[in-house]
Amino acid sequence: MTMRAKAAWQDLVKRFGANRAAWVALQTKPTNWSDPPPASDDVLQFPKFDVGNRIAGPKRRTSRVMPDRFVLMLFRGGKAVHTIVGNQVDDIVVVGPAPLDDEGKSTLKRDPATGRLVLGDEFSWIADFPLAIEKGLGFASR
Repeated sequence: MTMRAKAAWQDLVKRFGANRAAWVALQTKPTNWSDPPPASDDVLQFPKFDVGNRIAGPKRRTSRVMPDRFVLMLFRGGKAVHTIVGNQVDDIVVVGPAPLDDEGKSTLKRDPATGRLVLGDEFSWIADFPLAIEKGLGFASR
């Protein structure tokens, strides 16, 4: 590996972490890459990406792999002393905001009067702990 290639790899790892950097490197690898690489970078052909589609339709970040319920178990001396079963968790949970309006269900807006961020209904549980408990995403002692 040349010094330039090593520096590029280290920059990728610094920006994205090792696993994501490996994914980025594989996804952007030239389609005509050979070992050893061509003498000139000018002959390399890179895959085409449809980035316009992602920008035009950003989606709110969701999880579809949540359990039916969370269970909190408190142990003392190796014995369970208290168990709390949480409320039912929705099949799809909004876990992050969409960068733009998403099908009329904006998860993040700025109040023009105060300049403060306002969370949409599907994402408001992240800042409203009683709502998080109601949705099965938090616990409170009774």
